[in-house]
Amino acid sequence: MEKTSNKKPELVELGKRLRELRESNGKSQKEASADLNIKPSVLSSYEVGDREPSIITLNKISNYYGVTVDYLTGNSDFRTP
Repeated sequence: MEKTSNKKPELVELGKRLRELRESNGKSQKEASADLNIKPSVLSSYEVGDREPSIITLNKISNYYGVTVDYLTGNSDFRTP
């Protein structure tokens, strides 16, 4: 029997991009979450697609990594406009 995921595909994509950006910037979850003023467990839940960040948090994350919200959410493959 194949296990299916109940996670929204767009949240999975967001999480994948968040983790990729964090790792490419050499940050641990603890460091990035402290910089973003969120709990490490919250950042972790974003990265695995279990939780959806608010638009305010998305903007904060996009500014932190220097990418667009559209890139984070998978609406664009271009990191900057």
